[in-house]
Amino acid sequence: MLESLLVLGIVSLLALGLSSSVQSTFAAVEEQIFFMEFEELYRETQKRSLASQQKINLMLEERSIGNGYQKLAIPKGIQLQSNQSITFDKAGGNSSLASVRFQTRKEVVRYQLYLGNGKIKRIQEAKIKAVILLEAVISLAIFASIATLLLGQIQESRKREVELLKQEEVLRVARMALQTGQKELTVNGLTVHVVSNERGLEVYHGTEKLLAIQDK
Repeated sequence: MLESLLVLGIVSLLALGLSSSVQSTFAAVEEQIFFMEFEELYRETQKRSLASQQKINLMLEERSIGNGYQKLAIPKGIQLQSNQSITFDKAGGNSSLASVRFQTRKEVVRYQLYLGNGKIKRIQEAKIKAVILLEAVISLAIFASIATLLLGQIQESRKREVELLKQEEVLRVARMALQTGQKELTVNGLTVHVVSNERGLEVYHGTEKLLAIQDK
């Protein structure tokens, strides 16, 4: 029983950790794909304005980014810090905006947009301490809950085992008393009493009746 509980606890912890790890990995991959697609859309818009010799706006909105020809959805785990518009001139240069910021689950990603030449540079600024702290607190709370549950189950299991052992020992003493014909017998601190009445014999441990043997 105890071994089963320990195995169950370990499996639960592993499953919880694996689930969290898989989700974190998936979110990180999704974020990286989005940023690569955003950079590609930025360059494609730049090339389109140059090829057409016309100004083109790249609109950055709350849940999507588009240039009138192509549109890129922003994943739920990424937040654009403010709606913005990037204007590319006839030469393909950015003539309107110096930077764009996205907030992910763990960090702020800033794009440095160089005015004039249209170049773009990704900068990962800083991890969000509050998010990291919250994750640590949640993980600790989950671990503490599982540990408390396991400890309670282990203590309850041990208590039942001790009680069963005590009952077996009391019955052993009772059998010894009957076999030796003694009305009272004490072994290892356990005392039983044998009572004789018109119905037969009854064996007690304290007020608890252990055995009843009826006369034929």
